[in-house]
Amino acid sequence: MMCHWLNCLLGMKRVQRKTGGSAIYRIGHEQWLRNIAVALGNAPHSAVVIDALQSRADHPSALVREHVAWALARHAAHIEK
Repeated sequence: MMCHWLNCLLGMKRVQRKTGGSAIYRIGHEQWLRNIAVALGNAPHSAVVIDALQSRADHPSALVREHVAWALARHAAHIEK
């Protein structure tokens, strides 16, 4: 079973160790989740992708919620075709 987000797999401390000093770490967690939402919005349609997006639909960050909603809308449009 695929985890929804990388930090779910590794835990935040391990993510910090793995990404420290990299662009991923420098952009911050909120921007990283936003980027993941955009990537998943552009990913091929699958139940795993939808589940991952839905798991962040009520994220405290308006930025993350906005991009998750966009990604879910893209996938909903794919289903309607």
